[in-house]
Amino acid sequence: MSTDPAIVIKDAAFIEFAAACEKLVAASCDPLTTRDAIATRATELASRWHMPHADFRKLQPGAPYSSYQLYLNDQQNLSIILDIFAPGQVAPIHNHCCWGVFVCLEGEELERRYAVAEDLSGAPVETQSFRNGPGVASVGDPARNAFHQVECLGDVPAISLHIYGANLKAMDRERWDADSGQFVTFRSGSDPRRQQASHYLTPAGLLAATA
Repeated sequence: MSTDPAIVIKDAAFIEFAAACEKLVAASCDPLTTRDAIATRATELASRWHMPHADFRKLQPGAPYSSYQLYLNDQQNLSIILDIFAPGQVAPIHNHCCWGVFVCLEGEELERRYAVAEDLSGAPVETQSFRNGPGVASVGDPARNAFHQVECLGDVPAISLHIYGANLKAMDRERWDADSGQFVTFRSGSDPRRQQASHYLTPAGLLAATA
């Protein structure tokens, strides 16, 4: 019997969402078509789901914001991540280098988007900003020079679900370093302050739950 937390607590809504995302990823070779279809699914999920497991709602002290890998498929072309921003926390300006979907579940986030040269020369220039409350989804472009930033607004944590077309935490990406005035390479999964005992749902668990 699976010991995946999502299976143990019978989180049918999340399990069904992961299964739907897997089907969409497998069905399409166009990343933006996949992204937009998953954004529709994520918006619907946000209307009826919040992370119910306490272990995946804890703040991770010392990290710029808390981040939990909930699901990663065997092909490494679908990852689902839960991010938690405490009041006042701001992510660095960063890219994803794959398609992404972001949907706010609780609280409110300020998302800023930036124009950046294709060769990542020069400082990022803010072009847009959005206030994203519960149920509001936005999407990310896979281009290397597509950068954004997320900040928690208000006095309660902002919790959001992020879906990506790659193993995001293992990827080399870029963030803006204001002190050096340049973009620097980083891996979000290598931060030792972000630790978790297990994924919320594994591919084996998903297969068993949907068999």
